[in-house]
Amino acid sequence: MTPAVWALEGAALLAAGLLLRLRARVAAPNVVAEARGVAGLVRVRDVGAYRELVFVTDDDAREMVQARVLRREPRVSDLAYTDGLHLAVLGCAPAVKNAAPRRALALGGGPLTVPRQIVALHADIEIAVVEIDAEVIALAREHFGLRDEPRLDVQIADGREALDNTPLASLDALVVDAFGLGTVPRALASEAFFRACHARLRDGGCLVVNLAGTPDGARGVGLRRIHRGIVAAFGAPAVAAFGVPLPGELQRPSAPLVGARNTIALARKNGAAPTPAELASSFGALDPSLAPRMLPHLRAILARPTAVDSSGVDPWAEGESTSLPIR
Repeated sequence: MTPAVWALEGAALLAAGLLLRLRARVAAPNVVAEARGVAGLVRVRDVGAYRELVFVTDDDAREMVQARVLRREPRVSDLAYTDGLHLAVLGCAPAVKNAAPRRALALGGGPLTVPRQIVALHADIEIAVVEIDAEVIALAREHFGLRDEPRLDVQIADGREALDNTPLASLDALVVDAFGLGTVPRALASEAFFRACHARLRDGGCLVVNLAGTPDGARGVGLRRIHRGIVAAFGAPAVAAFGVPLPGELQRPSAPLVGARNTIALARKNGAAPTPAELASSFGALDPSLAPRMLPHLRAILARPTAVDSSGVDPWAEGESTSLPIR
């Protein structure tokens, strides 16, 4: 091997090493802020071009990324499940879609990615967001660009109490995304809760629930019990479920789902659950310039309708307002 070849190989190896170090530097999370919230430690960190809101155990042994958004545009999510919650609006029956103004309620806020998307994409919707943790809202304002907006009402309150104080048949869309680190508040998971959701929706309005995991197998029994409560409240024909692909599966819509993922449950009041084709027909309301990843996320989710067999379990009873393990 000639010295010239050695020199070229050495330069190539040096460049490769620099590239690997650069990638490691870009991928390494940078902690921006921490706060102790209602459910424990809440952390804000930057990973490359993205900013994350993370729930963490005190010993740092476990974490759950609640939100990941572009730092330059916090309404753009990098998580497919987040965009999938938008199905609560897209799934409304035509009569509801044509009504104005429309009203929505989100139980569980985080950095309010979905509510801000809804306000930006639908000029006829007013949405109230109820988040129990004041620290989470403070972090959203300081680090995720949350600002006061006329059609966005942010409330720091208990989600179940807020729902109970909502007038009957007054909502067009209802989003429930109130999960902690592997737990869900019992008050937002029982059959009685989902019957209260049903009562607050107008005919043709939709409920969407983030089931933070997969309902399959022995570990998914808690989520199947939540699903069973939705079915008991809305009726089986009114309920649909969709698996949320992992990032590597987004480009392969026909591949089977593997690993940990979220499941999205969608229910329509007094009507059959919207089909994937019906939901896709609503994509014209979305502005890809605002959310360039939203449409791919939604298409990947709609390509994964999931049959959840919750017939063999009982729904959660009302009981105490405590957290239930779901994994």
